[in-house]
Amino acid sequence: MPRYAELCGALGVRVTAKSELDDAMALAHDGPALVEILADAELV
Repeated sequence: MPRYAELCGALGVRVTAKSELDDAMALAHDGPALVEILADAELV
């Protein structure tokens, strides 16, 4: 999904661990952004 965002002119970030979430949400970007959060359905 991050690649799709980039093809559309946005910033794309993939989060695969809880420890990465704060950094992904705090990114400074002047424009649209997409944060893809991968989660384990068994844990939700």
